[in-house]
Amino acid sequence: MKDYIIQYFTTERQGAVFGFLLSLALLATAWLLWRYPAHSLQRGIAYALLAGGLFLAVATSITIVHNQKRIVQAKTTEVDDERALQRREISRMENVLKTAYIGGLTTFTLFALGGISLLLFAYSPRFKGLGIGLLLFGLMGIGMELFSMKTNRDYLNRIKSINLIN
Repeated sequence: MKDYIIQYFTTERQGAVFGFLLSLALLATAWLLWRYPAHSLQRGIAYALLAGGLFLAVATSITIVHNQKRIVQAKTTEVDDERALQRREISRMENVLKTAYIGGLTTFTLFALGGISLLLFAYSPRFKGLGIGLLLFGLMGIGMELFSMKTNRDYLNRIKSINLIN
């Protein structure tokens, strides 16, 4: 059971590293759009990608550090009762799936809705560009959250199927 938990946090850390690399791509794209603007629409997109890239860089950095600490903790913790550990891990994952995604999905949905609103109602090309950037960032974030949710559901099903609990 301990190996499953270590693998879980290792996978979570790898996902956060991917998210950090994605944040660097957003920041590089924002810089390019800012540096070589052909239209004020590009500047608007650059503003949104800059803010989104910084937001994502901070969030994924925190996640990388947190998961590394959890890996070390899982490796050094002695396990006396595999069944009790399995019950605790199942309970933890059920709680994660019930509560952990509410904030992220709400935040990214608001970014996407804000982007749609700007696209529909803004007159300035710069604000329309901001809308495009917010919509892209919001949709990207929703996709990442849904992928994470699916991965965590799969993990929960896998640890439930381990035949330790009678």
